[in-house]
Amino acid sequence: MISRVVLVALVSLLSLCMSACQSPPPDIVKSPNDSRSYRLHTLPNGLSVLLISDPDAVKSSVALSVAAGSFDEPAEFPGLAHLLEHMLFLGSEKYPQGDYAEFVNQSGGNLNAYTDNQQTNFMVSVDDASFELALDRFSRFFWQATLDPAYTDKERHAVDAEWRMKRSDDWVILARLDERTLAPAHPAHRFSWGNLQTLQDSKNATLHQALVDFYHTYYRANQMQAVLISPRSLDQQIVLAERFFTPIPSGRERHSTPLPPALDTNTGAKWLTYQPQADMRQLRISFVINNNQAEYRYKPNHYITYLLNSEMPGTLAATLREQGLVEALYADVEPAQYGNAGNFSIFADLTLAGAQQPERIVGAVFNYLQLISQQGIQQAYADELRQSLQNNFRFLTESDNAQLAMHLAAQLHNYPARDVLVSPYQFAQFEPQRIRAVLAQMTLDNARITLISPQAQANQHFEHFPGQYSQHKITPSQLQSWQQQARSLTLSLLAFNTLMPGEFTLHQPLSDTPQILQNDPDGSMVLMQNGTFKEPKGHILIELNSDITKQSPTSYVVASLLSRALGRQTTDLYDEAIAAGMSLSVGINNGLNIELVTLVSDSQNCWTGY
Repeated sequence: MISRVVLVALVSLLSLCMSACQSPPPDIVKSPNDSRSYRLHTLPNGLSVLLISDPDAVKSSVALSVAAGSFDEPAEFPGLAHLLEHMLFLGSEKYPQGDYAEFVNQSGGNLNAYTDNQQTNFMVSVDDASFELALDRFSRFFWQATLDPAYTDKERHAVDAEWRMKRSDDWVILARLDERTLAPAHPAHRFSWGNLQTLQDSKNATLHQALVDFYHTYYRANQMQAVLISPRSLDQQIVLAERFFTPIPSGRERHSTPLPPALDTNTGAKWLTYQPQADMRQLRISFVINNNQAEYRYKPNHYITYLLNSEMPGTLAATLREQGLVEALYADVEPAQYGNAGNFSIFADLTLAGAQQPERIVGAVFNYLQLISQQGIQQAYADELRQSLQNNFRFLTESDNAQLAMHLAAQLHNYPARDVLVSPYQFAQFEPQRIRAVLAQMTLDNARITLISPQAQANQHFEHFPGQYSQHKITPSQLQSWQQQARSLTLSLLAFNTLMPGEFTLHQPLSDTPQILQNDPDGSMVLMQNGTFKEPKGHILIELNSDITKQSPTSYVVASLLSRALGRQTTDLYDEAIAAGMSLSVGINNGLNIELVTLVSDSQNCWTGY
């Protein structure tokens, strides 16, 4: 019998031989501000592992994402993928006692996992001294899980408890409302949380057998992506990946059945009202669009949200706020939320006045979309967006390693490894037709408009969740009437950003100690250049110290109103600064605080704008 040590050595040798015959792994595009080293390595079983060496890391982390989620579970067992996620923590053949959480805690670490529509993602982070033990336990989830039926009932109750804990959350309920209004044939329409009613034996199959079948069908190396982050070298991490993840069996090439359309003739153009559990007022306009995730290099979605999210004078958000109709307006896109389709949503946080005239706001939104389509597709805006994205990527702040591992394991299913870090910031070129193609889908037929208000009329109940809602069709003539109501609002596109820095030059620090520029009874001013973080950034903190904010409840409220008013007064400047990679904030602590973070460019004086 061949010993495990010899077997691992043979597998590693085989992998090296195979690697020699293959093309070299792609160079991972990373931020100039990122000091980590990256390498993609593919194991003999087809599992792709992204290795990240971070010499400054205190802990080591591993994440693994499986390309299977609630969309893949059998219809008779809603929540099965979520239940399987729970079951994997409860032991393997080598570690049957199921003390995984205790081990992680004793190793100074943390763990996490989640089940999504199309993925299930697992992560663990521990002190590096315990990393190999953690990998031994973690990797066996995916090839040696016991799935002991004795634990199934316990974990059914754990899943049910999660559902009960979250079922009254308005954001969870609204996500369910979004799913319920899709085409019934689409898997997103189904309940996916799982509870005691949905996770029990059916007439045709047992729950445990369904778990085992799901595990052996989808938990295969060729349907997985893994990420390791450690202070160890990349070569050392390859040895660990080969040792612990090669035993995961590979599966057949997956041939997924095409998903049905997310909308059908009965699902589009709906007006929905929802009575929230909390005191909230919001208007949502959601459009189902084609999945255009593959167009990430051209940023058609990002381009449109860039224009919609602007609060410069005359824009949609600024005008509705000045009219006292909204507190804020913003847009967000999930290009693959429904698998074969995406969700482009515009959110308006309403004032009391806005909640009484939502139709006028809807009309203004559609008028503004027409304005973007007619006048807003310009090279100048594309150049501005590209510069903003480049600046953000160039000076990207390093994130928590554990969360980064989990994020990248998921993103490797969506983007080529070379672009997995840069994909949110990449803007290859301006292609107007791609932007127009998205705008052409932002129509009434693809829209679901939801008014969320305690005063909303509602007469339908949710299955599995509390709360009430109502729905009815919207006709083109109704939308035309709402657009006519909004004609009184004069809307314009955003002005070009005057704070956008372009070229940067770093200067040597004048001194490595703080310099006192002013120090008298009226106040003090201190200047220091930072020689540690090599970034052309300036940080200005103005503290107007006073105990007046804490003298009485009235004085605190007045100070809060002043801070809020100053924040409102500088909204357009704040918006312009954020797009340029800067920030501006106003708050109260021991008096009034004003904080600025600027990018200083040789090409223009970004301090002047402040």
